[in-house]
Amino acid sequence: KGGGQPSSMVFQSRLVKLVMGSVRQVFAPDVMWEEVDASDEVMVALIVLRDHRMFDPLQPGHTFSIDVAAVEREAKRLALPDQKIHFVSGLHNLQEHERIAIAVERAHRTATLHESHKGAYRTVQHHHLDAEILFYELERSSDYLSSGLMGSEPTYDVFFAPPGHRRRKTVSTRVLPVYVLSLMHPS
Repeated sequence: KGGGQPSSMVFQSRLVKLVMGSVRQVFAPDVMWEEVDASDEVMVALIVLRDHRMFDPLQPGHTFSIDVAAVEREAKRLALPDQKIHFVSGLHNLQEHERIAIAVERAHRTATLHESHKGAYRTVQHHHLDAEILFYELERSSDYLSSGLMGSEPTYDVFFAPPGHRRRKTVSTRVLPVYVLSLMHPS
């Protein structure tokens, strides 16, 4: 053992690390919020952003199609009793939305590997988005982005009506943006 820690201490420290990690990853996210959001209405905004014009993810019939009807069904299935769900979807070019383009750029990461292939070294780059950074950046601008999408739909103007034109009954509305990125270029 040569001056090292006894094996029971190593085992205990590893066990403590495992338990702390489990609590942090499994239990803590469930108790982060002090209350459940019980809004009367929920606006689910499916926002598809792409950096190409090769296909439309909202159109059925190809490999990368999104089943919008299934997403809407699931949103309604997950609603609380007496909660009204509004659903809107839209396709946008990533370059037209400065805040999202910046969020994607900030979250972009590249891992460079040097591999031996048939006696020669080659450099391989793997691109990915850092989910934590992307989530943080999108969360910071979600109200701005969702209001623009809902403002373009005449049906949903009631959510942003001027003070003199509000509904008689006060309704609490929660905006739940769902972002889908269709990216062809790494950066």
